Amino acid sequence: MSTRGRQERSPIAPGMIRRLDFGGQADIKHILAADPPRLFAYQIIAGFPIERHLAVMVIVPVGEGQSQLSWYQHAETPGLRGVVQRRQVRAFVRRGMSALAQEL
Repeated sequence: MSTRGRQERSPIAPGMIRRLDFGGQADIKHILAADPPRLFAYQIIAGFPIERHLAVMVIVPVGEGQSQLSWYQHAETPGLRGVVQRRQVRAFVRRGMSALAQEL
């Protein structure tokens, strides 16, 4: 796997706690499942004020040199705070995907 200028990192494994700086936001994640390069599941446990978070990323090959990323996220934050958080998460994902696309 090409790292294109990135530092090599230790393998990701269930139970690990990782800090991820992505798209201008830093989060602390608890890794729930990892099957590189196909599956990655985690919970945000610090860094972003979100409650009962779960995210699953699934990567599926769709052609020669191409893959599709499906990124499912769930959080339960009631009321106005939940509305604000959903907007923040959408903006975070857009920034992160734009940064990733530029890097690739």
